[in-house]
Formats: sequence, structure tokens, C-alpha cells
Amino acid sequence: MKKPRRASLPLFGAVVLAAAVVSSPARAQTLSSASDQSFTVGDPATPIAVATVTDDAVTATITAANDLRIRVPAGFPMTWDATDVTPTIGGTAASKVSATVSYEDSDQTLVLDVITDFAPGDDLTIGDLSFAGFTAAASASNLELEVANDGLVSATDDKTVTVTPPSVDLAVVKTVDNAAPDALDTIVYTISLTNAGPDDATTTTVNDLLPAGVTFVSATATQGSYDDVTGIWTVGTVTTTAADTLAITATVDAGTEGNAIDNTASVGGSDGVDSNATNDSSTASLTVNTPPPSVDLAVVKTVDNATPDALDTIVYTIALTNAGPDDATTTTVNDLLPPA
Repeated sequence: MKKPRRASLPLFGAVVLAAAVVSSPARAQTLSSASDQSFTVGDPATPIAVATVTDDAVTATITAANDLRIRVPAGFPMTWDATDVTPTIGGTAASKVSATVSYEDSDQTLVLDVITDFAPGDDLTIGDLSFAGFTAAASASNLELEVANDGLVSATDDKTVTVTPPSVDLAVVKTVDNAAPDALDTIVYTISLTNAGPDDATTTTVNDLLPAGVTFVSATATQGSYDDVTGIWTVGTVTTTAADTLAITATVDAGTEGNAIDNTASVGGSDGVDSNATNDSSTASLTVNTPPPSVDLAVVKTVDNATPDALDTIVYTIALTNAGPDDATTTTVNDLLPPA
């Protein structure tokens, strides 16, 4: 069972205790993992390297009056996997501790009950447990050992733990279903987001604010949500196994005839380190059709002598008018004179 940590003392007693701690000799226990350990943000629960606790070679200080605690340093983005409670215990002190462990401090601290005092130089190996909860990148740090139920660090691990950002390759491809729409037409932009890995990309966002000339109607995403005001698609975790897509429906604004409209989508952010930035954005382009002019051409043809004699000269007159409303351009009229 876990032993209670020392209770708080009155002010005077606390001062005396602090003085005793400062003047006492350094504790001689050691904590050593089998190797440095590196994890990646988003990793599942991952086995630990075997940890070895060794008591002082001359004067044993690990006793049944206290528990052994191995702590993840404060602020380090990792926890013990609290589903693992039965470690593999070895070493000369294997029979002097409980067969199971417990956790405290929101699973930041492993607690192992000491049931028999250690002898000088006793060692204890702890394996087949796991770390979990790798929520952010963190530089190298060291696990901490506590042996006296007093909250003080007796020793730090001579190996390190590190959490690295995931390595990802996010790629964006953007298309539009009609590259030559008319004004007031409905169009659909589609964004495809993939991740070539090797790790999953977490907390991923894509920026795609619709440009002037088109008006947002609706959006449908296979994952996450799209905010048409900010233009941010909050995707979340992008795995390496399938593409995520966002379809944005919009209308082409009136008065845009003849305009070219470009719409660019780009990766906004991710917890990962992207190995290839060249495929992080994509542009879909369209040009709004210019409708032909609206005209009303009319032809009136007359002749100045409807009953001429042979060899008379006559004059044909062709009158061409346009009732509009637009001007008629590149206009031709056909009038091949008939045979005599």
C-alpha cells in the first residue's frame, strides 16, 4: 500500500526541516534507464526502456516506511500509461517491492510500494510499462526518483526522454467544377488534403478564404468544419491512409463577366514538421464568360425602278438598322445580285 507523504509542519518546524535538508549529505540512490527514449507527438502508448533503481552502496536508504516514486518532470507533455499496473520486476530487491504499481498526479508519477528495507547496493529493475499522452514536442529531460515520500528528488535518470514533432508531408490540391461559368452560376470548389507521412499530422488547418467575385453558399467536409468568415478549415488529425476533402459551393457574382478569379487553398498549420512545403498550396482558376451582345438587326432593301426597260440603270438600296440594346460588331450582309 502507498505510504502517506509527510504532513506539513508548523512554520517553526518547517524552518528546522529545511535547514536539515540543506545540511544533510546528498542522497546516493541512482536511477538509470536502459537507453535514451524518444517519442513522437500523437504516438500511442509506447513501452519504456527498462529503468534501474540502485540504493546507496554503503548505507541503504530505501525502506518499507516509504514508497518509490518515478516522476515524469513537471510540464513535460507525457504521462505513464495507467492501464499498465503489472510491471516486470527484477534485480536483487525484486522481492522487496509490490508486484503491482499505481499512479498519481494525473498519471505523471508511478508509485511502487516498498515492503522490505533494501540492503546497501540493492538494485531494482522495472520494465514492461508504457508512457502515453504525447501531446506536444519537448526537448530532452530526465525522469525523477523520489524515495522518502517528501516530494524531494532523490536522483534523476542518467538517460533522457524527448518528444519530437511528427514528420509529415501534407499536400493540397484544389479544383473547380466549372472553369468557364456564367455570372450567377453555381460552382463547387473541392479541396483534397493528403498526408504522405510518415507520421499522422495533428491539429491541422487549411486556409481558403473565397476571393472577391464569388459568394459562399455552403460547405461539406469529410472531417472537421469550415468557417466561411475566416476561411479556415479546421481538419484535426490527418492520417496517412486516406484523403480528407472539403467541398465549397458558391455562386458567381453578377457583374463579373470577363473576370479571371483565382482561389488558393493552403496548409494553415499542423503540429508536424512538413518535409515538403512545395505542395502545401493549390490554386483553382476560372474565367467568367462574357455573354454575346444582344442586338436586333433589320434589313430593308429597295430598288429605285421596279419596271425598268432593258439596258436601264437601276439602284438597289439596302438599309441596315440595329434596335439593340447592344452594338452589333463584325456584322456582314449578304446580297448577291441575281442573274440577268
